[in-house]
Amino acid sequence: GDSSGVEVEALIERSLAQPEQQGFLPAFLAEARDISRFQAVSMVAVLLFAAADTTSATLANTLLNLSRNPQVQARLREELRAELAGGDWNEDARCTYLNWVLYENQRLTPTLTVSHVRSDIEEDVVIEGQVIEKGSTIFFSHYNIAKQVDRPDEFIPERWSDEEKAKRKGT
Repeated sequence: GDSSGVEVEALIERSLAQPEQQGFLPAFLAEARDISRFQAVSMVAVLLFAAADTTSATLANTLLNLSRNPQVQARLREELRAELAGGDWNEDARCTYLNWVLYENQRLTPTLTVSHVRSDIEEDVVIEGQVIEKGSTIFFSHYNIAKQVDRPDEFIPERWSDEEKAKRKGT
């Protein structure tokens, strides 16, 4: 059988045995009275494994982009060495370039290419001549939106500096 299903099932059993426990899972299970046990297990499994998949994909894409851009990798290494001084992460670290690298990674290789679904539009809206009717469902493509910059296929973390964002009016 599937060991991940068994693990999720055990996690649910522990949560049901401790209803006073605080956290997402006990609260979810307490409210999920109108769904079957199978549906609850499936939903919890998706929530648990989705976080691992997106995190691992983001990490893999970041490492790929850094390996393809040794000058970015070198600058990031310098910043991390200076800010962390050989120690662990601390709240005082100001890793601006790291943030730019992560933003640029998500722009060039988004973990989720389509998201931000809206289906609660209360009235017709016109955007650049395009009518979006009341009740329409809208999907935003991160991948296509992210291509609306100069040199869109290049990994350039500096495009996230305050100066560069100001040139693009904050986008």
